[in-house]
Amino acid sequence: MIVDDAKELRKGEFGRKCKEAFCYLKGTEPYSPWQNAAERENKELKKGAGRKMTASGAPLKVWDWALEMESYIRSHTAHNIYKLDGRVPESIISGQTADISPYCEFGFWQWVMFREPGDSKYGSFPEDTRQLGKYLGPALDTGGEMCAKIMKGNLQVVERTTLRGLTPEETVCPEHTKRREAFLKRAHQKLGPKTTEEHLGPDGLDFVDKDEVHELWEDEDGPSFPELDDELPDAKVTEDYLVNAEVLLPHGAVEEKAKVVSRKRDRDGNPVGVANKNPLLDTRVYEVEFPDGSTRELAANAIAQALWAQCDPDGNRYVTLSAIVDFRVDRTVAIKKNKQVRTVHGKKVVSRSTKGWELLCEWQDGSTSWQKLKDLKESHPLQVAEFAFAANIADEPAFNWWAGWVLKKRDRIISLVKKRRAARYLQRDYKFGVELPKSTPLRKR
Repeated sequence: MIVDDAKELRKGEFGRKCKEAFCYLKGTEPYSPWQNAAERENKELKKGAGRKMTASGAPLKVWDWALEMESYIRSHTAHNIYKLDGRVPESIISGQTADISPYCEFGFWQWVMFREPGDSKYGSFPEDTRQLGKYLGPALDTGGEMCAKIMKGNLQVVERTTLRGLTPEETVCPEHTKRREAFLKRAHQKLGPKTTEEHLGPDGLDFVDKDEVHELWEDEDGPSFPELDDELPDAKVTEDYLVNAEVLLPHGAVEEKAKVVSRKRDRDGNPVGVANKNPLLDTRVYEVEFPDGSTRELAANAIAQALWAQCDPDGNRYVTLSAIVDFRVDRTVAIKKNKQVRTVHGKKVVSRSTKGWELLCEWQDGSTSWQKLKDLKESHPLQVAEFAFAANIADEPAFNWWAGWVLKKRDRIISLVKKRRAARYLQRDYKFGVELPKSTPLRKR
């Protein structure tokens, strides 16, 4: 078992139990998370919990409940892992078919109404025993399968099965609005302010750094992609353009993104192999490093073949989309609903733009990243349209002028997408496996 260098894992009760079970403990170096393959899942777990907290406006001190709910969701989600054989991790561990019902009814930190007869001043009848609360996730160790953890108005957490979301009438009711405002005021006073992007930082939510912000994408009066600089860092110094290239290679039971770090050298420090314009005569050997820190020696032909398989003729890298899991929008840039229709020379014109919208994509290798709606609308129109209706955002100005039409013309669009070979998304920030710099500090580095 691979663990970090924590004393409670190596020398405490946990370490003693492992010795009794003849389980060998192998530790990782400090500040080296790449040496443990499980750390990548921890990264995705933190990113998912952070997205839930920022989207719902939950206080900072409820991060543990957000992590717990995100871990439940990931354990009930299918992943591109060969050993799972198409099943979810929960089914592998328990041996039973996983039930996703407790995780589909409510969202984290969602307003709910639940029954609490004991808090009624005059008993349960005829007084109204419904109370306002916040949903924190399923309570799997209490009650039935649908029992949930709810934060009450006094900020205590209880487990209840009888609950529901707010009705449209309660959402707009002035008295109900005052109750929700008073609830949030008490919560923020005791549990801290609501979680924002500044609290988690760019690494917590996979945001783009401020000095690397891309130009806004246009739909009507601009190119699909900004011009990219073809400068390749470090490769010009060595005159070897395979160095620093990133390529998908088999590693164990799955494919992982590896990086070509250097040429292999013999005991005298001389590079192994000789370059040749004829690929059959190219004998160069390179060292390739995987995310877990392990290295492998590969011939130049093998690396070139893998790069060619994942790039189009222009050098843009193919990535296969697994699912769309979330969205975010910059309201200062996106078109507002009341301003979508404008009058030009006496005629009504509908603005068609996706400015300010980004979708969170999960790729086949298990990683996630934010991509522009403009790009995904062209490469995966059906998946984006289905996600828009599932997330109840199809009426937004960025979707209402095309998403419904796409679903109606589903069969025809599938045939057209197959003809133009757009079933895979092109990552334009890579050229022949090498990441392109987007800011002056990256170019200098």
